Amino acid sequence: MANWLIERKLRKVSARLRALDSELAILEPQYLQQSQEAQDARLEALVADTSGSERSERLAVRHAEVTNRRRQAVSQEIADFEALKDDLLDRLTRP
Repeated sequence: MANWLIERKLRKVSARLRALDSELAILEPQYLQQSQEAQDARLEALVADTSGSERSERLAVRHAEVTNRRRQAVSQEIADFEALKDDLLDRLTRP
């Protein structure tokens, strides 16, 4: 593969990695907040023992789970792009 093509792919991979890093920087505190809210809702559901509090608990837990799944997917995508970047750099530096 020509060096110019490898460099072009590296620029695209780097741009995608920056976007993913930004997304992860948003998701991390969001997940922590939602996890805390889910824990608080669980406690409130135990104390209140009403259907409304149980519904709030389920909703809070679901939000935290969805955010966690996205956070894990982004982390995996970052790892995949890092591996691709390493491979492209290896190709670029080969004689």
